[in-house]
Amino acid sequence: MDKSLNINGLIKKTERLEYEDGLRNFQFGAIFLVLGLANGYFFTPVGLELFARALIRYQDLQIVGLAGLIGLTFLLAFGSERVMERIRRALRDLRQGAQNG
Repeated sequence: MDKSLNINGLIKKTERLEYEDGLRNFQFGAIFLVLGLANGYFFTPVGLELFARALIRYQDLQIVGLAGLIGLTFLLAFGSERVMERIRRALRDLRQGAQNG
């Protein structure tokens, strides 16, 4: 039990983790907002009519469209991860610039 506790380091680490968790919450919120708006549109009478017309007219392109939607979902998930990483890096650089300046 000779190990001393570094309170200041622990406080900084806790603040950093809370900050990163907050950015993660914004990321998931944005994903759910986009998916919710898309679902809200597609489950309205206008969206369902558009979807039904597309199914009837373009039967050959259904698989391509489905693959595109799956790809778009993954792009949204992983693309938002990269955007959040850039925001995190920019804010960290801004904070370090403010501390040094």
